[in-house]
Amino acid sequence: MIRSFASSVTYSGEAEEECSELIEYDASLDYLCNLSPQRFQALYASKLPQSITGEEFMEKYGDHWDSVTTIDRKGTYHIMAPTKHPIYENFGVQAFKALLTATPSEEQVIGLRGGLCTSAMIATVRVGLALMVQTD
Repeated sequence: MIRSFASSVTYSGEAEEECSELIEYDASLDYLCNLSPQRFQALYASKLPQSITGEEFMEKYGDHWDSVTTIDRKGTYHIMAPTKHPIYENFGVQAFKALLTATPSEEQVIGLRGGLCTSAMIATVRVGLALMVQTD
């Protein structure tokens, strides 16, 4: 869907060349996680539905280029949360990686690391990849 949106965006005026290069770049990304959260929010989030039926998807996009999976025309597929997850997760991983090289004694850095870990776990639960378990 993102690739389809990116391929169909047009601009005019002074920003046309710069914007069209960025949009072309977005359309050429091999992995969704390589799209920055800022670009996703600015250009694509408002265009994505929360969910779509297999029938609607097939009518609009025709194919999904995945030889391993099939689309159930009668099924309903969640779109927004599974799309946002790899984008924001990769951003968090890259931020965590940068924080690992920071001075470990800085209280603020330690707090940020913990916050990123917590955010990653919550995001994983939100998209149904893990179950939240409460221990006493």
